[in-house]
Amino acid sequence: MKKLVLIIAAVFATSFLFVACEDDDKMLESKDFFVAFEQLQGVLSLTSSDTLRIPVYVAATTGPAVTVNFDVLAQSTAVENTDFEFLGGKSVVFENGTGVRHIQVVSKAGSTAPLNATLEIKSNSANYNIGFGFGENRDSLSHHRYTITFTP
Repeated sequence: MKKLVLIIAAVFATSFLFVACEDDDKMLESKDFFVAFEQLQGVLSLTSSDTLRIPVYVAATTGPAVTVNFDVLAQSTAVENTDFEFLGGKSVVFENGTGVRHIQVVSKAGSTAPLNATLEIKSNSANYNIGFGFGENRDSLSHHRYTITFTP
């Protein structure tokens, strides 16, 4: 009887070993790596000395350092270097293994009307997808733009 219990226990333990060794983690394939803004919009007061920090993500499991370039769209009512400025220019550098960096924006004194500026990710040095998502859920028209509303 003891042998039967030991055999059943050994079979049971072996089956748990195989179940415990399954890898349920899903990793992005390199064709699905992307860069994107975390959010779609933010607010900055024209009379504040605060700095708006806009998170930009690189979703890649491995790879080289990546430089992400962005620009302000022409339909923006706020004018760069008149109503606001970027601290650090219009690119963000991600060292190898870094997943998030911030674009820093400060308002400049003088404007009083509500204004907006829409930033758009234009390119990246690793040629990753631009926009949020991967695989079948990929939506290249999402999270590649960020709108700043400047309030008086």
